[in-house]
Amino acid sequence: MRTALCALVLLWTGAARATAPEATLVVRQEVVEIAGVSAPAMTFNGQIPGPTLRWRLGDLARIRVHNEMDVATSVHWHGLLLPNREDGVPGLTTPP
Repeated sequence: MRTALCALVLLWTGAARATAPEATLVVRQEVVEIAGVSAPAMTFNGQIPGPTLRWRLGDLARIRVHNEMDVATSVHWHGLLLPNREDGVPGLTTPP
């Protein structure tokens, strides 16, 4: 089974908003070039690392994740505190 991790950074600033912010992430395998070497990689919205999502402290955000990979996958969040069972390594601490 192929698995991969990608770090997403979530930053909060300011006071809470009345409307909930939303984000959409599309996960797919693409060939990327890093330092002159091309290789298949898991991308989020066509990039590595994934995009930085910014909200204000206290916001309740909706994040839609569309998996276009041919295998199950998981998202590992940075900057967001979650129980380990919801934010770990696929197949080890988190089901894909």
